Amino acid sequence: MNATLNIYGSISEEKYYDTDVTPTEVKAFLEELNPYEPLDIHINSYGGHVSAGLAIYNILKAHKGPTTSYIDGFACSISSVIPFAADKVVMPENAVLMVHLPIVMAMGNKIDFQQIISNLETMEKTLLSVYMANAQTGISEEAIKTMLHPETWLTGDEAAEYFTVTVTGAEDVANQAIQQAVVADAIDDYTKTILQKFAASHIGKRPQNQASVLSKFQKDANRGTVLQNMKASSKPTNLLTKFKKAGN
Repeated sequence: MNATLNIYGSISEEKYYDTDVTPTEVKAFLEELNPYEPLDIHINSYGGHVSAGLAIYNILKAHKGPTTSYIDGFACSISSVIPFAADKVVMPENAVLMVHLPIVMAMGNKIDFQQIISNLETMEKTLLSVYMANAQTGISEEAIKTMLHPETWLTGDEAAEYFTVTVTGAEDVANQAIQQAVVADAIDDYTKTILQKFAASHIGKRPQNQASVLSKFQKDANRGTVLQNMKASSKPTNLLTKFKKAGN
């Protein structure tokens, strides 16, 4: 079962609303994972701060495990960069990718605005570097630049003409989400069954140890450790044996 990160909301340096997504949150989420764990990234965002978006992109890019991003709805503005941090980008035909030049609201004198223009040009270069690294063969930087001004909205099929995007029907993504939920429920039920059998076999036998071990393994299960043990075991009984050894 892959780990799942949902980026549903504005991209922000600080959390102003519950739905805001910050680099700090993303980094903390990844630090809880095995660095080689497969990761699915689901995105539906109108964008936000360029600095925060680039940080999230680089944090995700550094993950050592296989990664797949899914544009579930909109990936606009700086959120259009984030999907390309993954090894593979999946986009339903009815989802939207929107790209444009960096935008800023500012005040000051002409010297201030000259500096602001220079800063915006630097930000544009950083965005172009990501887009070009994920552009289809034959797509020039000038073609991408033309898309950025004033802005371009792309469906899944249109995005695939410019970028390395895998287009699916909307129902394919929905079916995958359902399948993942079913598998997660099955694993959760199996883990609970194993723990219950372990507890039943140790009633009246070192109750303090039993409670302590059950608590530890339940916490591990919540973090996915039990799932990793299950994947490593050739038979379910191997996991039960490990529980029993820990309790004796």
